[in-house]
Amino acid sequence: MQAENYSEMQAGNGKPIKLWTHGVPVEDEAKKQLQNIAQLPFIFKHVAVMPDVHLGKGSTIGSVIPTLGAIIPAAVGVDIGCGMMAARTSLTAIDLPDKLMCQHFSGHKVKQQFAAIQNQRAIHIH
Repeated sequence: MQAENYSEMQAGNGKPIKLWTHGVPVEDEAKKQLQNIAQLPFIFKHVAVMPDVHLGKGSTIGSVIPTLGAIIPAAVGVDIGCGMMAARTSLTAIDLPDKLMCQHFSGHKVKQQFAAIQNQRAIHIH
């Protein structure tokens, strides 16, 4: 069996934080920010941390924040002014082509570019 190439940090009652940062110092403030993020109720499985990790304005730069049933637009590029926009469409999940299928979590089909399905409505992410 292959040894893990990451270390793990706990966040109280939150999800685990997996750090792919061997040999890279992580600021104490960034660790606190990661622990706060990992305790959000909609975090899916774990928060991932990459070697470019550092404190951010709203979320930690160099982190991957997987969610289930939630979208956090401000977590994408808030420090440099980039991001995304969500727009409600008339489409429902059944209207989307199968070729967009990428994952299947807890009975919800999550599709590329249509990242949130809420009340059977697809929310298109630009």
